[in-house]
Amino acid sequence: MWIEQLEYDGGLDYKGKVTFGKKTIISSKHNIVGKSTLLRVILYALGFKVVMTNGIAALNLKTDIKIITDDSEKIQIFRDTEKVILKWISSGKIKEMHLPEDSKALQSIFFNFNNIRILDNCLGTFYFEQGRGYSLINHGVVTPKNYFDLKDLIIQLVPEIEEKLKIIDKKESIIKRKISAINAINAVLRDKNASLEENDEDEITIQNLNSLKFKLNQLKKRKRAIKESINDNNKLLQYIGKLKLKLRLSDGTKVLVTPDKIEGMESTIGYLKSEKVVLNNQIEETKQLISINEQGLKNKYKNQTLDKFAIPKAFNLDKNNAILKYLQERRDSLTSQKKELLKKHSYQELQDRLYKLYTDNANELKISKWLSHGIFSSKNISGLIGTEQEFTALSIRLAALKLIEESTKINLPLILDSPFQELDTDNRKLLVKFLENEFSEKHQIIITSVAKEIPENLDDNWQIITID
Repeated sequence: MWIEQLEYDGGLDYKGKVTFGKKTIISSKHNIVGKSTLLRVILYALGFKVVMTNGIAALNLKTDIKIITDDSEKIQIFRDTEKVILKWISSGKIKEMHLPEDSKALQSIFFNFNNIRILDNCLGTFYFEQGRGYSLINHGVVTPKNYFDLKDLIIQLVPEIEEKLKIIDKKESIIKRKISAINAINAVLRDKNASLEENDEDEITIQNLNSLKFKLNQLKKRKRAIKESINDNNKLLQYIGKLKLKLRLSDGTKVLVTPDKIEGMESTIGYLKSEKVVLNNQIEETKQLISINEQGLKNKYKNQTLDKFAIPKAFNLDKNNAILKYLQERRDSLTSQKKELLKKHSYQELQDRLYKLYTDNANELKISKWLSHGIFSSKNISGLIGTEQEFTALSIRLAALKLIEESTKINLPLILDSPFQELDTDNRKLLVKFLENEFSEKHQIIITSVAKEIPENLDDNWQIITID
């Protein structure tokens, strides 16, 4: 896939139009001028949920991005907050979609993935966020709602075992919950003072408790999101105040742009604060309901641990232990089934291929301390320092990118935010040479960098866009 052009309008003079080449460097004389934001706007235009910088998330951001798929189909995507319009240029066909519910369906169109679940991991193979992106290998957050996990990615590339593994995982989850419940009950039964009896009303109370606790977590998440939005708005106002911009009126007079003169911002922040107050009230009410339900159970079962409480069908220690032994045997059997399933299919072959691709990349980037087979994790990488750490993480994630390419025949773009920042002159040149040799033929490359960090003597095929 090739990103051809991006046009964006976020209001407050945040507007622009950028045309990308096959190899593009977005440059500036200084940092903090919007290079990282521009990359995030690209992802936003493609339907991903991203953290926007400089308060742009609070604005009504509209984007118009033109892409060319691997099938040479040109698609134009208009996004206005949650509404997306796709237009196929050759046929004029138009399709309307809505985010976030249609995000995977949208991305599967222009990435041309038959296996939509790969989308859960693909972003972590081609987008490298400044500062933290290089160190996230397993279970890492790439952007909100987008994660990167190598094991899951490999499983998703083997569709013949994915559904079987899902069935096993579901069975394992059920057994785990049952084992936890029986262990909790056994702990009570071992207490000489415990006195339990079956009661349908208690079971209903526990179900209510679980529902209330789930509701409380959702309310807290919403409160955190509102708090972040308020902070982003305030930061934007402070930033505008520091700029000391002036507007020239029709009569020639100049007016200083101050935060208090920005129409609508105060009401937006006021609305968010009001919603925060309402949420605080709902949180307190939910906490009170949880407390009332818990206290009722505590009064009846004083020795019970409520967090693990569950009503079993029989309160008999010997019988429970027999059930527990059976469940543990079933869990061990499922674990063995999973291992055998992975061995018999191409999962192991893909894992071996991933390691081979990693070592090839590591060799090209002159890494001296290769990771051992099968220990790709953030913990192992954090034990390295400096360039070794950056290049090791880069080697692993780009190996995953190549694995996707080999398995799906899809060529994703490569987007790197400030990759030269922590490197010396020689390693910057080494990285550019590596990217040109390994990726420039099939993949579009987009890089951000301050001008002084761009390696010298780049070939003429590199397009440099300055956004100062």
